[in-house]
Amino acid sequence: MSDVGARPKPSIGAVDGEWEQSPRFLATLTSMGERPRTCAACQRVLAAHEVYFRFSLVLEGEQDVLDAPDEADGGHGDALAELVQRLEAGPEDADELEAQVHWERSGVACSECRAVAVRMLTPASENAGPH
Repeated sequence: MSDVGARPKPSIGAVDGEWEQSPRFLATLTSMGERPRTCAACQRVLAAHEVYFRFSLVLEGEQDVLDAPDEADGGHGDALAELVQRLEAGPEDADELEAQVHWERSGVACSECRAVAVRMLTPASENAGPH
């Protein structure tokens, strides 16, 4: 049975599956205007026929900085003023503070790295299955 329309593999002496990783193959793709997809996690170059997964991940830090009010008037004004004073007097600049509380990444992942990410980010109770 022949693969009609299948892309022929270059004969570069590579083991099956390794030809997509070869520098000659990547240079050919790049010269044709196609950029090969690379898994953002494992850095493996993905073959054109391979299933890939797009992702976008945003990590935003949060903290309940104001304690519960102890005073009748709420005490929020004093706590907020103290927090602002600490931030202004601190050694970090605004970019450093932002980097500590906000991180974004998007890209593509291969099937194997997707499975690891899903397993890592899924709560244990969802993975438990029937008992």
